[in-house]
Amino acid sequence: MRKSILFGALFVFGVFVVSGCGLIGGADRELNPAAGDVNPLAAAYMPDFSTTTLTGEAVDCTIFYEAELTMVNIWGSFCGPCIEEMPDLERLSKDLKKQGIRVIGILVDDDLESAGAILADAQVTFTNLTMDASLQTFLGKFQYVPTTIFIDGKGQVMPEIAVGARGYEEYKALAESALRSATAVPVNNSGGG
Repeated sequence: MRKSILFGALFVFGVFVVSGCGLIGGADRELNPAAGDVNPLAAAYMPDFSTTTLTGEAVDCTIFYEAELTMVNIWGSFCGPCIEEMPDLERLSKDLKKQGIRVIGILVDDDLESAGAILADAQVTFTNLTMDASLQTFLGKFQYVPTTIFIDGKGQVMPEIAVGARGYEEYKALAESALRSATAVPVNNSGGG
């Protein structure tokens, strides 16, 4: 019994470690949704920022106002699991567009040449941003890449989060859940007529 519990704990730890890479900023401890942690940015609004896409186009926070929901994949060119999930993310970017969901990547490192090659190899067409100081500060609560968050059309971060690599179906379910949350009409509980 003890051996099976120990093996199970080691397996879960190993899966978590293998599915994510490296630090992306100054969190005090690891965010672990499996342990009941929640998205520390939930309900916050994206900060004002001014950066570029990996292809050199200027962008700012208004990029998040262009869709009902934006799925933001925070990744690094040094991260194997990040690279491995790129084809699924590309497929999602095409399939979810019909539902008003846009996929955007945010690169955490400065190796634009490697990142460009990774995106080209995976035939990625969705927008990928570089990280400016404002984004670094805001996203610094996350320690590992890939981390995926969802932002509504007003720039507000939704509660749904994925830390570590995921597959197409799991990301799709998370995105659809976040879209339902983003487009939900608040219930009037005032009791009035």
